[in-house]
Amino acid sequence: MTKNIKNKSMVVNEDVVLENKKSVINSLEEYVGASPIELYLFESLIENKNKEDWTCDFKDELLPLFMKMRDTLKNQNIKNLN
Repeated sequence: MTKNIKNKSMVVNEDVVLENKKSVINSLEEYVGASPIELYLFESLIENKNKEDWTCDFKDELLPLFMKMRDTLKNQNIKNLN
């Protein structure tokens, strides 16, 4: 039996969410060389916010969000070294 994730405006099938999640993670690995820790943190960011966000547009929404997270991590690591 397939579960649905309910939202105020629509219902997204959980299988669709999982399929999109896999696609996003694969794209991040392949095209921007995302590290395992970056993927873990990004996954946590999305999962804690709204699982349906995995179905957002990759180029316009998820990739910029990932790049912002990556920049924040880099800036924090530089500050921690000083």
